[in-house]
Amino acid sequence: MPLQTIVIGNQANRVDIVNAAAGVSGQLGRWVLTNGFVAPVTATRGFDFEYNLQAQRAF
Repeated sequence: MPLQTIVIGNQANRVDIVNAAAGVSGQLGRWVLTNGFVAPVTATRGFDFEYNLQAQRAF
């Protein structure tokens, strides 16, 4: 029985995607606020942009 080769991904068509990300986090009393933004840099764009705002309260 011959051995089989396992191939992961698309070997014939390589796609490189580069994203730029920026964010800031700050504490206000017992709250931690996190704000972030991501945007693609390369011509191959999987999305337009992503924005994230989180509020966390410590117990």
